[in-house]
Amino acid sequence: MTARQPPDDPRRSERQGWPFRWVDAPEQRASRDRLAQLESVRRHHHDRHWPRDAPVSWGALAGGLAFQLISILALVGHFALGAIYLVALLPDRVGGLTEWLLAVAWAGLCAFAVREWLFGRMTVVLAPIAAAALLVAAGGWPF
Repeated sequence: MTARQPPDDPRRSERQGWPFRWVDAPEQRASRDRLAQLESVRRHHHDRHWPRDAPVSWGALAGGLAFQLISILALVGHFALGAIYLVALLPDRVGGLTEWLLAVAWAGLCAFAVREWLFGRMTVVLAPIAAAALLVAAGGWPF
C-alpha cells in the first residue's frame, strides 16, 4: 500500500507507481524555495510570445545580412561566369574534350553553389572562384 501524497507536492506525478518510483531522500528533493525560483525563471523566459518582443541582436542581424549579400553576389558572379563560358566556348578558343569538361564543370559548380546557398554555408563563394580558375587554366579566358 502506498502512502497518500500531500496535495501541495509539485512533484506528486513523478512518484506514482512502479517503475517510476524514486527514492525520496532529502538530497534528491528540491526545496519549495528552489521550485519557486525555477518556476519564476521559466516564466521569465517564456513571457514573450513574439520575436519582436526580444531584444535585437545587432551582431546576428549584421552577420545574416552579410551572408545574404555575399552569397547572392557569389551566385550572380557564378551565373555571370556562365555567360563568359559561353563567350569562350562558342568560338573555337577551347575545343574538343576541354570544351565538354568546362561545360560539365560549370554545371556541377552551379549545382554546388545553389546547394551551399540553400544550406546557408559560406562555401558558396568557392563555386565562382573554381569556375574562373578552370576557365583560366583551360586557356579560354576571353579578355
